[in-house]
Amino acid sequence: MSGASAHKSRTQRQARRLAADLAKGKMPASTVDLEDYLDRFPDDVFVALDGFVEQVASSGADDAIALGYLYLIQGQLERVRFRSERGYEDATRLTEEFQRAVADLAVTGRIDAQALSMVTSVLHMAGIKASAELHAGVTQFAENVLPLAVPPDFTDAMADMVAECEGDPFQLAGALAEAGHAIPAEARILMAVEQIRSTNAALREAAILYLLDGEPTLRRAVASELQASQARAASLSPESLRRLIGMRNWCPEKERPAVDAIIRAVRAKGIDCAAWPQGGAGMIHASGIDGSGAQGFLIVSPVGQKVQISSVLLKSGVRDAWSAPPASKREVQSTLALAATETSMRPVSRKYFDRILRHHLQVGLSAGTLPPAGLLQVAETIGHADWQPELLDWRSALAAMLAELPAAMLTPQAVSALLHTSADWADFDEIAQSWFEDDEHVARVVADIGGRQGAQSVDRVLEEILAPRREKWAAYFLGTALWLREAPEDSLWRGFVILAQALASGRDLADISVMPVIAARTVAVLSNAPALRTEPATAGKRRRNRPTRRADRRQPQ
Repeated sequence: MSGASAHKSRTQRQARRLAADLAKGKMPASTVDLEDYLDRFPDDVFVALDGFVEQVASSGADDAIALGYLYLIQGQLERVRFRSERGYEDATRLTEEFQRAVADLAVTGRIDAQALSMVTSVLHMAGIKASAELHAGVTQFAENVLPLAVPPDFTDAMADMVAECEGDPFQLAGALAEAGHAIPAEARILMAVEQIRSTNAALREAAILYLLDGEPTLRRAVASELQASQARAASLSPESLRRLIGMRNWCPEKERPAVDAIIRAVRAKGIDCAAWPQGGAGMIHASGIDGSGAQGFLIVSPVGQKVQISSVLLKSGVRDAWSAPPASKREVQSTLALAATETSMRPVSRKYFDRILRHHLQVGLSAGTLPPAGLLQVAETIGHADWQPELLDWRSALAAMLAELPAAMLTPQAVSALLHTSADWADFDEIAQSWFEDDEHVARVVADIGGRQGAQSVDRVLEEILAPRREKWAAYFLGTALWLREAPEDSLWRGFVILAQALASGRDLADISVMPVIAARTVAVLSNAPALRTEPATAGKRRRNRPTRRADRRQPQ
C-alpha cells in the first residue's frame, strides 16, 4: 500500500468508527486506538479535510461519516495547538497550511457555505485563531456566493439561532463566535452593531459579551455603539447592567473608562442593577497543577431538584469557563466519575477557588488575554462572585506557609532527608506523570543527547533546562502545596512547601531527588512519544496511560 493510500485508509477507518456512534446520536467514545491515532498522525488532518469535503459533496453535510471526519479534524487541530503553544515551529506551520487549504477550498468554490462554516467552527472549538489568509478566503467566498453586507432584516435572519439557543445570551454568544470565527473583524463589527440595535432582547444581551472578545477593534466598536445614544442605554436590561459591572475589572485597564461610561448611562436611564441569582457552589473539585501549569475546576450547584455543573480551566489566565444546563444528580455524578478517571480531583473550598481564579484573571490581563464570557455564566450559576484580578505572589505565599511548619521540619538535616526522598513521596498522584518539560528548546537538547536515557542525559537536562526554570517549578510546587492543604488531614503539603523553598533558594537540583525524575521523564517523553503529544492532563483532558499506584509511598509528617 502506498503512503498516500495508507494515510487515507487509516483516516477513513477512524472516521467510520466515529460515524457509527454519531449516527446513534451519541458522542464518540474515546479509545486508546483513537487517541494514539490523533497523537501520531497530525498530518492526517489534511486527509480528514479532503474526506470531509468529498463526503459532503456526495452525501451532504449532515452525513454521519462527514461528521466523523470533522470530529477527527477537531481532535488533530487541538493537538497541533497544544504543540504550537509550546513553541514548536512545525506545529505553527501545519496550522498555517491547514488554514491556507481551507481558504483555497473557499476561493475555488470546492466547498459550500454550510461546510465552510462547519470547518471554521471546528477551528474555533480547537482554540485556533483564524489567520489572515483564511479571513481573505472567507471574504472572497462571501463576495462570490453570499451578500457581504448585513441583511436589512437582521433580527428576523437571526430568529432561528435565537430560538435554537432558547434566548440564552451565553449560548447565543457562543454560537455566534463559532459561526463568525473566520469572518474578518470588519464584518463581525457590523453584526455586533446590528445586535445592539436589534429589537430582540436576547441579541442585545449577547452583544454585551463582546466586551470580553479577543478582538480589540470589536470591543472598542461595541463600547462606542453602546455609548452612541440614550436609546442604547435604555434598551439594556438590569441583568446586562449586572454583567457590565461584573466584567468591568476583567477588561484591560485602558478600556475600563468606556465600560464605566456605559454603566453610568444605563443607571441614568433609571435602570437598577439586577441582583445576583441565588446560586451556590455545593461542591468544588479541583485537579492538581499539571506540567503545563494548567488546573481544572468542576463546580456542582443545586438547582431545585436538579444540579448544575460548571467547569473552569485555568492556565496563564482563564482558558475556558461554562455552565451546563441543569441535570439529574445521577447524570452529574456520572460526569464527575468520568473526570475522576481522567485526572485526580480533590474537594476544595470556595475561598481557595476564588483566590486561584483572581490570580489567573490578573495573569491573563497582564498577558493581554481576557477571560471568556462563560466566566460570567459560571458566576451567575454559583451566585455572587466578586472576582477582582489579584496576583497571588508565590514568594509571599511561600513565606507564609513556611511559617506554619513545625521547627523540626526545617532543620538542615530534616530538609536534606526530605529532599532526598522527594522522588518517592512527591510522586503521589497521577498528575505527577505530566511533570516534564516540552518545548522547541527542550526538544533540541534531547535530540542532541540522541534520546539516550541515563545519568549523563539527566544531568544535562537538569543543567540546561530545569536549572534556568527553577522558579517556575518552585511556583508549581507551591501551588501544589496550596491545593493539598485544602484537605486538612493530608500532611503532604508541607513537603511541597519545602520543595518550593529549596528551588527558590538555589539548592543544587541533584540534591532534590524529584528533579532528576522530572529530567528523566522529559528525556523519555520527548524521545519516545508520538509526533504530537497531548497537553498534560487536567480536568476534562483524557490521558492514554494511567500510572500504577505504589502502596509504600511515604509522606512528610
